[in-house]
Amino acid sequence: SIKSESNDEMIQLAEKGALERLGDEINRSLRYYVKETGQGYFNKIMLSGGSAFLPGLDTFLEKKFNLPVSVFDPFSGIETGGKEVIRSAQLAVSLGLAFRAE
Repeated sequence: SIKSESNDEMIQLAEKGALERLGDEINRSLRYYVKETGQGYFNKIMLSGGSAFLPGLDTFLEKKFNLPVSVFDPFSGIETGGKEVIRSAQLAVSLGLAFRAE
């Protein structure tokens, strides 16, 4: 019956782990981008924010999308006065907003 199939689907969705659900959301976003722009080729995935350092996230996404995955460093190419910025990927949003104000 339709109800049992629907319940089976709901059970399957509930069994997916957090990384699988994240991968599905990224996949939906990429499909939407392809649909809107017509450009369907991706070179790499860059992670930013606090979750960029989630253990195993980069490996999971590399396997799922067959693309290289790296942590985005918004300070590459920017002089930081000789100071090393720790976990700079967490500052990507802040840096983007600061540049936007200009």
